[in-house]
Amino acid sequence: DGARQGPSGSPVTASRDGATAAIAAVVVGCAVAACAVRRPPVIAPPPVRTPLPTAIGAAHALPEARSLAWVGATYYRHYCTECHGEAGAGDGPGAGLLDPPPTDFTDRAYMRRQTPLWYYRSITDGVVGSSMAPWAPRLRPAERWDAAFYVWSMAVPDAVRSRGAAVYGQACAACHGSDGRGVRAARLDDPRRVALSRDDAAAALARAHPDRVPRAAGDRDALVEHLWTFLYAPVGAAADGAPATPSPPR
Repeated sequence: DGARQGPSGSPVTASRDGATAAIAAVVVGCAVAACAVRRPPVIAPPPVRTPLPTAIGAAHALPEARSLAWVGATYYRHYCTECHGEAGAGDGPGAGLLDPPPTDFTDRAYMRRQTPLWYYRSITDGVVGSSMAPWAPRLRPAERWDAAFYVWSMAVPDAVRSRGAAVYGQACAACHGSDGRGVRAARLDDPRRVALSRDDAAAALARAHPDRVPRAAGDRDALVEHLWTFLYAPVGAAADGAPATPSPPR
């Protein structure tokens, strides 16, 4: 019947494996449950959020305000490090017991293909077939967007975003404005962009400005990374996420 045999001919190894898996599942379940019952940390004073434009007819959830990665980091440290690890590399204390293993948020090649919307949905509803639990009972929508953008930003060093800001200032700000709102038909704070991956955003940029996109790959990637900051304030940005002086629409 395919069962592995022990020294006396009995299928003890398979039974042992099954028992080990069952114990591991219980341990993981207890760890996840322990995280889930923790009270949310208190963010004081409450953060001020910059409203985003309203998108009509969207087929999925959208953020209503610019997300704050520093708030997301607070929730991440409170709820997520047990599995995902302090730095997001999927190496938390409980990671070895999980199948499939936790996502490595620091894998830049993998994260280029992911969208903020996917992480918002994962945090909201959990992930079927994994140990990822739904956090909607604990976190409000804005807080889930904060956490989603925080984990989504973990793969990118601050130096890349700073480089992108410099490229944007030289190549884009004259039209789009320092706040990304200068072109009415192409506002960079359009919340519908959460459904795009970094690769999607890079392709859209190349289509829109084939003659103005930086030729150096590092500058292109940095510029794309900076464009996301019109939808979220990275860790280290102004705590209240206050917008720059609005640009007049073109």
